[in-house]
Amino acid sequence: MDGDKKILLNRRSVRLIAFSGVLLLLSYVYVGRESQHPLIGLPAPDFTLTALDGNTVTLSSYLGNKVILLDFFATWCPPCRRGLPVIDSLAESYQESDDVVVLAVNLNESEELVRRLWKEQGLTMPVLFDRGGGVASSYAVSSIPHIAVIDKRGVIREVHAGFSRSLSKHLKEFLATLSAEAV
Repeated sequence: MDGDKKILLNRRSVRLIAFSGVLLLLSYVYVGRESQHPLIGLPAPDFTLTALDGNTVTLSSYLGNKVILLDFFATWCPPCRRGLPVIDSLAESYQESDDVVVLAVNLNESEELVRRLWKEQGLTMPVLFDRGGGVASSYAVSSIPHIAVIDKRGVIREVHAGFSRSLSKHLKEFLATLSAEAV
């Protein structure tokens, strides 16, 4: 009977390893699709949203002189909550820059919830409110976090769904490359 248990455990181990491999492959394929997002290479949809401080922000006011990173998020989303401090750190590193602006875009939540999260995590980047989800829809946001990087000409150059620690390094390098490009 002990031999049968070992064989059964080995089969389960093999199945678990095979299943893990399939998940890894699917995640690789999914991440690879980021470059195939339907908006890459197209002009970024313009919008005007209200910020946490009560001011309005219009995307087109940055076009022509700034690279723009938009981070669509919700407070209830664990990957968003992990990624926000990293994106906020990027925003801080460009705070004195004339080349890059980082904007968080909250999806359909109250100012109170967002204000609480900003205070809890010590975040300082500007946050805009997409009430009704119209902007998220125009950016083809299908999951969050969803990051869109827009060049100085207003063209969407990259889109990232989800969050990973390696994304931070990539974004930092990509923003530096885009900010060095002439308009």
